[in-house]
Amino acid sequence: MKKAISYLVTLLMLVIIGIAANNGQEDSVEKTIYVGPCIVDCIGVAPQKCMLVKDKPDDQWSLFYDLIKGFQYDEGYIYELRVKEEMVNTSGADRTTINWTLMEIINKTEAQCATLENTTWVLKYYGDINNPRSVLSDTEITAFFNSSDNMVSGSAGCNRYSASYAINDSRMNISLPATTLMMCPEPIMEQEQEYLISLIATQGYIILGDQLFILYGPGLALNYAPRSEVETVSVQLENETESVQPENVSEPIVNLGTSNETTIISISGGETEVGAAEITHENTTWSLKSYGEQNNQRPLLKGAKITALFNSTDSIVSGSSGCNRYFAKYDIINSKLSISTPARTRMMCGKLVMRQEAEYLSALEYADSFTILGNELQLSYGPDRTLNYIALPSEMTENVSSLPMNVDSMPSY
Repeated sequence: MKKAISYLVTLLMLVIIGIAANNGQEDSVEKTIYVGPCIVDCIGVAPQKCMLVKDKPDDQWSLFYDLIKGFQYDEGYIYELRVKEEMVNTSGADRTTINWTLMEIINKTEAQCATLENTTWVLKYYGDINNPRSVLSDTEITAFFNSSDNMVSGSAGCNRYSASYAINDSRMNISLPATTLMMCPEPIMEQEQEYLISLIATQGYIILGDQLFILYGPGLALNYAPRSEVETVSVQLENETESVQPENVSEPIVNLGTSNETTIISISGGETEVGAAEITHENTTWSLKSYGEQNNQRPLLKGAKITALFNSTDSIVSGSSGCNRYFAKYDIINSKLSISTPARTRMMCGKLVMRQEAEYLSALEYADSFTILGNELQLSYGPDRTLNYIALPSEMTENVSSLPMNVDSMPSY
């Protein structure tokens, strides 16, 4: 009897050991993971740095609080790794229940970390982070945060919008947007209204790899991805190829010539002098110094400031018109420059300032060509009539984050 009991106990122990061994095998698997190009701030028990990881190329990035054993990480690359995954039992908010050991680096691709500013962001989802809603399939909502003038602009689905923004660490405030007044089907208008209200309620932002989350309430976020496909046009300059990235530009005509060892580019009837500084009409803040007939130019009113910034990313020109902020769509088509009717805020200033503003916005709408000579820009808007600007140094670009953007009504285009 004792021998039988001893035999059963031994057999039971062997069964338990076998089960444990099988469980160990099930808890250790090999898999493929992807590691993002940036290390980001995260908080476990205390603030720390985390890697971005995902299981599939199309998945969203998630935070990984631990290290991958045997893996030497370099920022600026997306890695495809084969790892051994083991389940571990640990405690602490900054410890995962997964332990990864590097088996093989399958692929290492150079990639840039996305930045909030000067990137065109396309909205993918919005609302509850755990149960987000997709943007309507027949609409595109975008946001471009321009570091030159602290303005965010883009498409709200039906209308164009523009607003000032201010950033303090990871906190962000966005003013009441100015918009055009086009009408679209009701579902699109409802989505647009909700989007603009969400922007106004913005409290902060987080960038995870190539995803931007704008936080506008407890558990609420606007989830963007960078625009991946940008049309490129190659321009030959003195045996070197320079890549420019226009958007919404149909067949731009570029003619090249030389004059006294300086390359002249004629675009839309204008000339660009390309020297050491290589100032271009786009992505430069221009300050108006005079306007009107070429032989009888009128200076600006004392203390007035009128500016223009042609943004090549979204083909929007924006700035100060003396009293209000404005923005308008521009195109270069068949060698012609065209600017839509500007949308603007509805602030009131002195009579002379308002008259000058009206003259400027009207002239801008009729502009049909431009010329750049050195650091000066000239827009032609009628027979022998020009708007004459001078380029502002980058350190002198205006900060308008505190300007109000309240609007009563906006012209459509």
